[in-house]
This record gives sequence, structure tokens and C-alpha cells, in this order.
Amino acid sequence: MAKLEAGKRDFGKALLFVGCRDPQTDKLFSDELEQWSSAGAVKVYYAFSQAMDSSHGCKYVQDRLWREREEARKLFNDGARAYICGSSAIGKGVADAVAKMTVEGAERR
Repeated sequence: MAKLEAGKRDFGKALLFVGCRDPQTDKLFSDELEQWSSAGAVKVYYAFSQAMDSSHGCKYVQDRLWREREEARKLFNDGARAYICGSSAIGKGVADAVAKMTVEGAERR
């Protein structure tokens, strides 16, 4: 945020996929994430397991990653990296989604 506040934008594009149960009860750090998103530091995508209608039908982070795969694929193709915070099940789900994205991208070529 310090770079943004100083008017500097010399960093790459960032996507953040956040999984919560419900947007009304456990949307952690929502004020900070909204501030960062508004400032252009990160684009935030939510997946609400108990309120899927609030996250475009996506229940889990890997579902939301799949939904936003075109944008994520462009970043991965440009050398982006993924950092996963959560259980091993989340890591496996994200890895599976990325594998599907890779196969889909290869089939298009």
C-alpha cells in the first residue's frame, strides 16, 4: 500500500481468491481488502460456501478460480505464481483447478 499511496504502480497485477462461509458473518479483513482493491493493488474474488449466490455460484476458492480462469491463465502464462493459505484440501482443489486450466489451454492451441 505504501507504493500506491506514494503514487507508484511498478508492481504486477495480483488476484486474491478468498473463501468464506457467508459474506454477512465472516468476510475477514473486508475493509482492508476493499481499500486495496479500490487502490488497484489487488483484484479480490470471493467464494462463499453457504451463500453461493453472493459469489456467482462458486462454493469454494477453486470454483471461483475456475470461473475466473481466463484472467488467471493470462497471469500464469506471464509467469505469475500462486500462494495458497489454508488446508491441504484447499491446496489440492486449487492445484486440480490449475491442472484443468492447463489442459484446457493446451487443447485450444
